[in-house]
Amino acid sequence: MRTVKRLAVLHDVARTVGAAWPTRGGGSRSGRSYAVTLLTPVRPESAHDLAAHLRGLGRGEDSPLAKLPYVHFARWLVIEQLKTDWPGAPVPPPRLQSPYLLFTVSLTAPDEEHVRRREDRYVERLPESFLHELRSRIPSDVDAIWGHCVGYPGTGDAEAFVHYLAQSQIETALFHVGYPDVTVDEVRRALRLREQLIDFARDHQDERDPSRLQQAYLQESPTWLPSS
Repeated sequence: MRTVKRLAVLHDVARTVGAAWPTRGGGSRSGRSYAVTLLTPVRPESAHDLAAHLRGLGRGEDSPLAKLPYVHFARWLVIEQLKTDWPGAPVPPPRLQSPYLLFTVSLTAPDEEHVRRREDRYVERLPESFLHELRSRIPSDVDAIWGHCVGYPGTGDAEAFVHYLAQSQIETALFHVGYPDVTVDEVRRALRLREQLIDFARDHQDERDPSRLQQAYLQESPTWLPSS
C-alpha cells in the first residue's frame, strides 16, 4: 500500500514539474528578450584554425557582432573537450566525439506594435528572425566561422542555413533579464543620459541658489539627447 502511495505522489510531482517546464522557446524568452544557444560539431582537423580565427576577430565596434543591432552580448567559443577534473565528475569520464562550436547570444527585439500581424513581428519569429539576420548582415563572417563545422550548407541557401543552425539550438531552461523590453539603443541612450547628468552635477556642484540651479537644468537638459 505504501508503495502505491509513493508511486502516486511521484506521479503527481512529475505531472506538476512537466506542466511547469517551459515549452519550446518558453525558457529562452523573457518579454521581448531572447537567449540563443547554438552548439554545432566542428570538423576535428579544423578546430585549431577556427579557434585562431575567433581570436583574430575585432573587438568592440570592430567586431562583426557590432553589426547586429539587437544584440546585447554574444560570443563564439570552441569546446575541444569536456573538463572532468572536478569533484564528483562522472566515472568513466565522458568524451566528446568531436570539438564543438558554442555560440551564445542575448538580444532584445524592437517594439513592433505598429506591425499588425503578430506573426510578422521579429520577436514572434525568434530565433529564426535572428538567424536570418546573421545571414543577411554578416554573411562572410558567418561562412568563415561555421564553415569549419560538420555539414554546414553556407549562406547561399537561406532556408538551409536557418534550418542548420536551428537544429543546433539548445533550449534555455532559465533566462533572467532585469529589463526584458529594453533594447540596445535604449540602453545606450540611458548611458549617455547618465553621463550628461553626472557632468551637470559636477559642473554645478558649487551652485547654492536652488532657482539658478533649476534654471540651468531646464536650459541644458534638453540638449543632452537628440530629439527622437
